[in-house]
Amino acid sequence: METTTQWFCDIGLDTKYGYVFQREGINGQALLLLAGKDLDQLVLVFQLKKGPKTILVKSLEPHLEAFDESKHQTASTSEKAFLAWTVEELCNWLSELGISEECLALVKAAEVNGEAFLLLQKQGKIREFLNLKVGSWVVLEHELFLHFGKMKTLKVTRVEECLQLKPAS
Repeated sequence: METTTQWFCDIGLDTKYGYVFQREGINGQALLLLAGKDLDQLVLVFQLKKGPKTILVKSLEPHLEAFDESKHQTASTSEKAFLAWTVEELCNWLSELGISEECLALVKAAEVNGEAFLLLQKQGKIREFLNLKVGSWVVLEHELFLHFGKMKTLKVTRVEECLQLKPAS
């Protein structure tokens, strides 16, 4: 996340924006996923004024053009294989996605294997169970969608729903 914060500074934005993104766990991939979904809403939620918005939009354009949302971050796996994963295999996969050690400890303590994880996912309880920050949640949900598109996954229509923040009035 420090890389994303540094990038905000490098493109000329105030460090306060970088710190907000860092607090929410939004790394480069999560930023591109959110911006690709609804850049205007992302700008609104983070209350970027005209100047910073213009800089952010211009700076994100080449990254968004090069970003391939359909590319898996982890090795592709079938739902059948995922269901058979042990707690350790699930934790290894989550770790590849950049999920924090604190979250991995929760998975281990609760003895959540692949099958239990997918059940929790289908019930919409993963974010709450793992206490995921926005960035990790967006990346995880997107990766699950790529692997198992038919599953109930990230259906955020507005970035503010994802961030649970209210836009500026």
